[in-house]
Amino acid sequence: FSHDGHRLYVHGVRPDGFGSLDIWYLEVTDSGWGPPVNIGSPPNTERLESQPGFTVEQEMYFTGHRDSVGMNRGIYLCRRTEDGWEEPMLVGGNVNTPSIEYTPFISQDGGTLLFSSSRPGTEEANLRLYVSFMAKTGEWSEPMNLSEALDWEKPARFPALSPDGQFLFFLSDGDIYWASASVIDRLRPVQ
Repeated sequence: FSHDGHRLYVHGVRPDGFGSLDIWYLEVTDSGWGPPVNIGSPPNTERLESQPGFTVEQEMYFTGHRDSVGMNRGIYLCRRTEDGWEEPMLVGGNVNTPSIEYTPFISQDGGTLLFSSSRPGTEEANLRLYVSFMAKTGEWSEPMNLSEALDWEKPARFPALSPDGQFLFFLSDGDIYWASASVIDRLRPVQ
């Protein structure tokens, strides 16, 4: 959802899209949700773009196609402009590796990035939750294994924080789990 709750962002394949999965939005109307609207190119391409999340500054983090890595998935950043969106950039700071990195969640303030990774391998069955923090230098910290901090041994993905930042939600074995988000604060480096 957009921060004002008026738009719902989704990903999907439609005949009027650019190719594979594209990012779309629906706007709330007096009678419910309107029809899906493609957010355009960039960031959408003939390849995969999915799982968008936004900061209050209208920076979008999403999963995009990345050649020669696990499942051809990587995490990208795209900034809003007056006319649409800038060209996407692969997120740096050791967030992306030759492993699978996807299902990003960005905090509203843009300071905390949650995602799933198969590091060091490339098997989806090995996905674990990771967290990285934006340093004062503008670089992402070395990602830390959030699954390990949670003592969670099963594969997990789609991490998200509640709007008040108090709870962490994630998907594992087809079920949704939650935990106190205080585990994230315990991993946050002192700056």
